[in-house]
Amino acid sequence: MQSALSQTTIQKPRYLVDVIEGFLYNLENVRHLSPHTIFHYGHDLTLFMRYISSQTKSTVNELSLADITTEMIDGFLVNMKEERNNSERSIKRRLSTLRSFCTYTWDLEVKDNPALAVPLPSISEKLPDPLSKGDVLALLRAARAHAPNPARDYAILQLFLYCGARLSEVLQLTVTDVLFADGCIRLGRNTTRDREILLPSETIHSLFAYLMKRPDVEPRALFLNRYKKPITKGAIYHSLARSISAGGLRNLNINVDILRHTCFTKMAREGFSPAEIMMYSGLHRIHTPKLYTKLAQKLFLQEQEWRKNNPIDQEKATDS
Repeated sequence: MQSALSQTTIQKPRYLVDVIEGFLYNLENVRHLSPHTIFHYGHDLTLFMRYISSQTKSTVNELSLADITTEMIDGFLVNMKEERNNSERSIKRRLSTLRSFCTYTWDLEVKDNPALAVPLPSISEKLPDPLSKGDVLALLRAARAHAPNPARDYAILQLFLYCGARLSEVLQLTVTDVLFADGCIRLGRNTTRDREILLPSETIHSLFAYLMKRPDVEPRALFLNRYKKPITKGAIYHSLARSISAGGLRNLNINVDILRHTCFTKMAREGFSPAEIMMYSGLHRIHTPKLYTKLAQKLFLQEQEWRKNNPIDQEKATDS
């Protein structure tokens, strides 16, 4: 991963911590990215500053833009891979963060962006691993019977499984984001993924049932905890883990991303195009939606092969 490019010279040295603070402010107030995305940008840049500090024997607060070079970025990525066992996908994300930061910083300062000289690692295409229909039903039944707050947690699972909502989007929802009159919900408010999507009838019913039990208090966050405060990420993880256990699904690798993959794979199997899935999900690139279409085709062929090899079992399933 080493590069032959020489060190880039900065014309106006500035403290790196101050520039990063301005960059994160720009992400929030100009680009309107989600808090979850901004957190990961900040985390990547913090790790990068610590690495530079260890290499230059300077404190983090002493670092300037002059300390960022192509060689330093190369070394940081190698360190992340060898010392922290980062996957190629994680390395690619960290490099993308540095490219965005350097583009923001270098445009008015120098001609060359040192991060652009570092090639993105190639990543093998990996198809999502969605839940089966039976697993989805088991998870939802378990939530209604065993979740900490059954009405609330059942509605949240519906948003992941049938609307493809992100965790950050669910945490951000307010009561007014549910548009019952139009049968829609607004996701990604005040971000670049702001969109309104149609709700399945079952999800409308589950949200209505929850709102009938929700305390009429401020703040107007849609989902509240037992203290009548906005629900946290940890509470959602706890509820999901409890439903997984109660549903007998502990042997499966289930998280929020898997629930979203399940939603979009189901859409692809129902005939939605990659472009439609992209708009529905708030994704910015067509590559990922195309993976769901490819997976839907693969699952269809697997089912056809199974039916071909198990005609008796197929007849029993039809009769039942």
